[in-house]
Amino acid sequence: MEYIRRIKGFSEVSKRLLMLYPHGIGDCILLTPVLRKLHADKKFDSIAIGLDEDRAYDSGVLANCPYVDEVYPIPCPHGYSTYYEGEVKMLNKAQLIMEEGRYNMISNIVHQGRDNKISINFAAFQYEQVMKEDLRTEVFLSEEDRAFAKEFVGDRRFTFIHGSSPSLPPKDFPTDFLEEIRKDGNVIEVGVDFQPTEFDINKQFAIMELADKIYVIDSAFYHAAHALGKKVDLAYFNRGEGVYNRVRPLHNVEETIEFEL
Repeated sequence: MEYIRRIKGFSEVSKRLLMLYPHGIGDCILLTPVLRKLHADKKFDSIAIGLDEDRAYDSGVLANCPYVDEVYPIPCPHGYSTYYEGEVKMLNKAQLIMEEGRYNMISNIVHQGRDNKISINFAAFQYEQVMKEDLRTEVFLSEEDRAFAKEFVGDRRFTFIHGSSPSLPPKDFPTDFLEEIRKDGNVIEVGVDFQPTEFDINKQFAIMELADKIYVIDSAFYHAAHALGKKVDLAYFNRGEGVYNRVRPLHNVEETIEFEL
């Protein structure tokens, strides 16, 4: 599959890439290794990225990323009655962005098959082999994010829990599993102590960074914990080992994974 296409009629002197990446917040974290590599290797003179306007863009997950020059909202093909309808809308928006920013190259990374998504992202840019250190994921927290988290948390020691998601069946950890942990009161839980849309995702990641223990489902918080170098005390992948292998980190991490609880 041709992932990178040069657009005729635009300047051939520079290499200005518009990367279409209409995936989730966690997938954006899995994209950071190749973004860093492209930036270090100076593969392009400029890189812009189009993110799902309803999830990843609004979350601000790549707002502070130093490896991209612009971040744009684009329609996600999966959000329409047919994929074709959504893809047409996405490509129409991409055309407008390219004309506005004079981008002369375009890529659309599709996560198909059973390969790990980090590997797919590297393959999209013709990287056949990379060093182990190139595989490390990142999140980009500002001083403001960390100051906000410190004020929110205070001096307490706590366990961070992200235990439910409307997009993952079943929605929650089994009810009794976290009951004892919640009882001691030293818990900060997404959806209980703050709502997922209450403030941007990097502030939420900054709160998790201060945690002593982390209990999460298969979600962006799982990826962010490893990107921050945090141990994941338990990650619940209720969709099975196949999903885990597609999204697991490829750098060295400490974690406990469960597929059934």
